[in-house]
Amino acid sequence: MATTDGIEAIVLRTTKYGEADVIAHVHTRDAGRRGVIAKGARKSTSRLGVRLDPFLVVRLSLVSGRGDLAIVRGVEIVAANEHLRTNWHAQEIGARALDLVGKLGEEHEPNEALHFLARTML
Repeated sequence: MATTDGIEAIVLRTTKYGEADVIAHVHTRDAGRRGVIAKGARKSTSRLGVRLDPFLVVRLSLVSGRGDLAIVRGVEIVAANEHLRTNWHAQEIGARALDLVGKLGEEHEPNEALHFLARTML
């Protein structure tokens, strides 16, 4: 299993998976849009769950998984973007922007300009 540390990513959206896992769709500068899975993230003892919320800019530590999803081993918050979490109107606009980034970004295709635009918008 190949390990990748220090990948900066913008969390676009998350989905509950199974009993305790979370699948997060993220956009990275170097790898474009990709899916990652945080095993056990919804358990009360997990440190991963709340660090994979939309609007967060995070630094991921990943291990390659069996399929297209990389497994999250660690998450560090780079930017929390609190102004989006406390203002409903800003949150609505931000959600639309992240949805657009998810649609424009190609899976596993680097797009530095799109990543910069999303990061600046947040």
